[in-house]
Amino acid sequence: MSTFKDMVAEDLDIFINADECAETHQLNDTKCLCIIQSPSSEERAVGTGAAYDMYRGLSGVKLTIHVKTADLPELPHEGDTMTVDGEYYRVAQCIDDMGILTITLEGTTT
Repeated sequence: MSTFKDMVAEDLDIFINADECAETHQLNDTKCLCIIQSPSSEERAVGTGAAYDMYRGLSGVKLTIHVKTADLPELPHEGDTMTVDGEYYRVAQCIDDMGILTITLEGTTT
């Protein structure tokens, strides 16, 4: 009889699926299927106001990536630099949840 963890591991391809919403992206030097979430309007509004006037001309971006743990040769750690399709980001958080990594990245755009 399979354990729950075994069943979840077998179902990872259902969650990270190119026929649904996953796409191939280059994460550091590894091409793999992943789901990239764009920032919400609430996240885009973070960092506005008088306290941020000195940063005019710069804007931030936050990405959340979902990828199978087994598809990356190394787990990213908080503070690491990571590239997504050639763009540089800082790893804000990385959570491994039963074989799927949820990686939160932060970067700047000009």
